Amino acid sequence: MSMSNYLINDKTRRELTEQIRIIIRGARQYIKTGNFLFQDKAIIGELIEAMNRGVAVFILSNISELERDASRQKEGDSLNTHLHNLKSLHRRGAHCRSLDDLHAKFIIADGEKGILMSANFAPTSLENNVETGLLLADMELKDLEYTFDILYINSDVYLQESDNRHQSIRAKSPVSRSAFDSEHISSRLRLTVAQHSDADGDNPKATNLRYCDVHSIYDDIIGIIDRSEEFVYIITWHFKALNRLPEFMDAVKRAIDRGVWVTLYSNTQQENYSQKESLRQIEFLESIGCKSRGDDNNHSKCVISESEGIVFTANVDGFRGMKSGFEVGCILQDEDLDKAREYAQQLIGE
Repeated sequence: MSMSNYLINDKTRRELTEQIRIIIRGARQYIKTGNFLFQDKAIIGELIEAMNRGVAVFILSNISELERDASRQKEGDSLNTHLHNLKSLHRRGAHCRSLDDLHAKFIIADGEKGILMSANFAPTSLENNVETGLLLADMELKDLEYTFDILYINSDVYLQESDNRHQSIRAKSPVSRSAFDSEHISSRLRLTVAQHSDADGDNPKATNLRYCDVHSIYDDIIGIIDRSEEFVYIITWHFKALNRLPEFMDAVKRAIDRGVWVTLYSNTQQENYSQKESLRQIEFLESIGCKSRGDDNNHSKCVISESEGIVFTANVDGFRGMKSGFEVGCILQDEDLDKAREYAQQLIGE
C-alpha cells in the first residue's frame, strides 16, 4: 500500500496538498496547470516563488462570463479572488488563459511529474475537504500534457495587459474533432471534452470545443458498473440531472437487478447551491435500490467495483461533467486501485 500513487486529503491527511507543493517546488523548467479556481494564497505563493527562480508557468482556468468584462472588475475586489489572483500571476509572468468549459484540475512539472485531482486551488479543497488525486507518470502523463497543450493553444480567452489594465481577449480557434481520438490518447487517461452550450459554429456563444464530443470518463463509468459482480461505489460531490444520463441510470438498474450492492457517497449535509437537487436525485436512486451515505465536505470523485476503478474530476452531473465540459480522469490499477477501494470503504463505513 505504501507504493500507491493514490493521494488523499481529509481531516487526518494532507497527502494531496503536500504533493502539489513538492511538484511546484521541484520544477526546474516549467509548470503547466489547469484548475477551476485559483484562490489559495499558499499555492499562489508557491507558483510565484517558482517564477522567481526562472520556472515558466502556464495556466489554463475558467473565467466566468461575468468576470470577462475587465472594465467592471477591480484588481483588489475581495469578492473575486479567483480573477484577481489570475491577474496577479499574469502580472508576475505567468501565461494565463481560460477555457469556457473547463472544470478539470491537474498540474504538470517538466513533463516528468503530474497530478490529476478533485481539488480546486482553494483553501476549502486543500485544507478541509475530502479530496483525492493520482500521481501520473509515463504514458498517462504524456497524454495529459498533450491534452493541456492542445486546449491551451486553442483556449477561448487569454489575459492581456495594456496601460496597467487587464483585458480578456477572446480567440476563435476551434479544436479539431479528432484531436483526442485513440491515435492521440492511448493510455489509461480518460477525458470529457465537449462544448456545454448547444450553440453552433457560427454562434458567438460557441466555444472552441464546439466540434469535440469526447466522453471516455462516462463510457468507462458505465463499463465498470456493467461489469461489477459484487459491489460498486459511486463517489461524487453531487448528483444532478440524471435524466440526461440514461446510460448511467440503465447501468445502475442492471447492476441492482443482478444483485450488485450499489452505494452512493456525496456531500449531503453542507448547504450549497446544488445540495437540494442532489438530495432529490439520491432519493430517486435509493428508490430503485441504491444505498446512500454522505458527509458535509466530500469533494472526491471516483467509481470503484470489486475489480476495477476510475478517478476523475467531474461530478455525476448530466449538465456538466459526464457528457460536456473539460474533465480529466484515469483508470486505477494495482496498488492505486487497492488504496482507492480501501478508502472508499472507509468513507462508506464498510
